[in-house]
Amino acid sequence: MTFRSFFLFFICLVLCGSVFVSAQQLTYHVAYQAPELFWLRFAHPVTTPGIQAEAAILLDLDRDDIIFAQNSEQKLPPASLTKIMTILIALENQDKVDEYVKVELDSIEISGSTLGLKHGELIPFKSLIIATLYRSGNDGALVLARHVAGSEEQFVELMNGKADVLGMKNTNFTNVHGLDDEGHYSTAYDLALLTKAALANNDFATLVAQRSAEVGLVHQTDDAQPVEYLRKINNNNSFLWRFPDATGVKLGYTQNAGFCLIASAQRDEKKLLLVLLGAKTTNQRWLNAIDLMEFGFSQIHEKNCDKLAD
Repeated sequence: MTFRSFFLFFICLVLCGSVFVSAQQLTYHVAYQAPELFWLRFAHPVTTPGIQAEAAILLDLDRDDIIFAQNSEQKLPPASLTKIMTILIALENQDKVDEYVKVELDSIEISGSTLGLKHGELIPFKSLIIATLYRSGNDGALVLARHVAGSEEQFVELMNGKADVLGMKNTNFTNVHGLDDEGHYSTAYDLALLTKAALANNDFATLVAQRSAEVGLVHQTDDAQPVEYLRKINNNNSFLWRFPDATGVKLGYTQNAGFCLIASAQRDEKKLLLVLLGAKTTNQRWLNAIDLMEFGFSQIHEKNCDKLAD
């Protein structure tokens, strides 16, 4: 092969390689610039993590900027993330946190995760809030609803009213616990609005940031004397252990909803809020959440560097 022939062959290889790389890059950008995605101006979009979930949104809470979003306005079942609204409504409508709540039998006949509440028991309101939040107790959510509003139906009206106030335009609640129901849905975007409002409540923000809490319980049934004792309750949101900068907030799962998570984190005074819906496995939930959080903090850092450079 002559030098001229070799040189022409080499040029052809370079050109073909460039076309292949360009095609690969084009495929990537098409995948991440679909109409349902909303973007800030990224310095390095190729670092965006791939998300194996139905929907997600990541917010810079300091600036109310959307850093990343995927199908963020798609209506999906929220599972136990519903209880963020339940807890917020209960906290906003209860002045005396030490008041006792009586458990009624028809309030605890519910499937899914429960606290094992028994008919006739008296439980301090704050203890019931903590147990329902940390253990995602469906029975606890029902007891809270009856205590605050008289019935689950009336409490749900409060939830939907609050959703309207917060601008949750693509949300409708039909129950207080989040079990699958045809008319029970929300979006990643709406749940971000809800959680931002909930985190503005000091009691809520304090509770979701803790890995465990010691609560005082008073159990009293109709045929027995009151029994008082302390109990340590662990928060089932293991993202608090998995991500060092995590500050909350809640897990969710049902068969239809998949594995869901709302997470908040703070690093060097910078705060992020993540909503992740419909992951297929629990491992996907954790990996997606950690990747997105790291991506979010890196973007905030780059934006700050750009501002300092200006």
